[in-house]
Amino acid sequence: MKSKITTIDNEICWNDRPVRFFKKMNTDIYFQGSEIDVSQTDCGWNFKISVDVPCVVGIMIPLSPYEIIIGDDLPVDLYRSKQYYYAQDRALERLLNINLADINPISMPIAHFIKDDVACSWSCPNECLISTFVAQSQWHLNFEVWAHKDLTFFMDESSNFLVNLQRYPADRQDTLINKTTGIKTMQRALLSGNKPRKHPNHPHDTIRKARGIQLELSKHKVDSVIIGSLARRLNAIAVDINDIDLMVLNNEDMSKAIDVLGSIADPVQETKFLHLDHTIDLCYDNYNILPGKNYITTRHGLTYLSPEGLLWLYMINLFATEIDEHSDSYKDHIINAIISIQRSCPNGEFNILPYAKAVKDFSPVVYDLCDMMSGATLEYRDIRINKPFSIRCFKKDKVYLYPIANFGSRCDAEVVVEIIPQSAVWKTIDKTVDVKIVPHSNFSVINIPDVQQLGLLKCAIS
Repeated sequence: MKSKITTIDNEICWNDRPVRFFKKMNTDIYFQGSEIDVSQTDCGWNFKISVDVPCVVGIMIPLSPYEIIIGDDLPVDLYRSKQYYYAQDRALERLLNINLADINPISMPIAHFIKDDVACSWSCPNECLISTFVAQSQWHLNFEVWAHKDLTFFMDESSNFLVNLQRYPADRQDTLINKTTGIKTMQRALLSGNKPRKHPNHPHDTIRKARGIQLELSKHKVDSVIIGSLARRLNAIAVDINDIDLMVLNNEDMSKAIDVLGSIADPVQETKFLHLDHTIDLCYDNYNILPGKNYITTRHGLTYLSPEGLLWLYMINLFATEIDEHSDSYKDHIINAIISIQRSCPNGEFNILPYAKAVKDFSPVVYDLCDMMSGATLEYRDIRINKPFSIRCFKKDKVYLYPIANFGSRCDAEVVVEIIPQSAVWKTIDKTVDVKIVPHSNFSVINIPDVQQLGLLKCAIS
């Protein structure tokens, strides 16, 4: 290994630069080097922290002179602070006191530090927040984790510009794949081997709760309008319901609504509540959409924005993301919402707006690619690919399936696998081609030219 871990002045140092471990109590408490249980592995190092009481535990790693890839995102701009989160539910939001809507989600709790021909991958096994920031005139990367017991951070090393993305298993869930689904959602669904479905979840329980909340607000003379994914679904747009988003007229109504919701739901943040497993997000109409009620529909005891009103609301939010600091995932969410409305409306009705002629709908092909992986099992093999592609390995009978997503590369994909396949076929959103295999003694190198957004590499063995 080229990485060197030492202890200097009772601090853990990585290649002679201090890596600081801490826990957050009333103030940040930094661990001494002697308090960290450091052990070497075949491919890197483990760092174990002992925790007496549940608290936030973290690690602060210097960035210079590395190129950074976090999770499956693009290389990080080192001159811009960014945040990412890895979580299966919204509990992390409450534990770390953060708003996940403003933070980029990632599918793996890992950060790759790349220099010359070496990639060092720092990671943790828990749900976490990852941040880049400046401290004492130097850029750092933080992992912050809610720890109930002893916690271990990992650092794995690989070489030849290849990044090992196999430490963490895929989270295999079902995913809505239809014309309303964004390309990044499709990429992550294919990478995880998710089960595709064409129809959105059933919102009956959510609609019932939303009706009760609006009725409770109206009793206190607060008019509210449903926006967001629930409003799109009420307008017959086939999307999954994420939460209940409500808009009120002004700041005064906002204060009243916070008091009302605080009495019937559990506060998560000032304008976010949890009511019987449903998240309620509250905002007020600072874009002046509600007066005149031109964009409001009232039906079946529910008041919600029409498609026109939703389009304008999303468009204004999109322009706001260009001015203010927002996560890339939030911007992607806004664009996907706009596209879902335009694709669900009569042809040509909104062609004057941006994204009206958005990328082709690839959902039928992606649905078929995901369906091909039905019954395949995740393989924990050492597969490598050049950054910033992402790859996973699944096996079905005598066929290895490698879903690949391109998160920004203009180069060919170079894949190293621990098998010697008889044949290799690359299936993508618009073609199927045979690809060249270069066999070695106990592994193979496969070159895939012109990788667009995503695809599936099928390798047959004897």
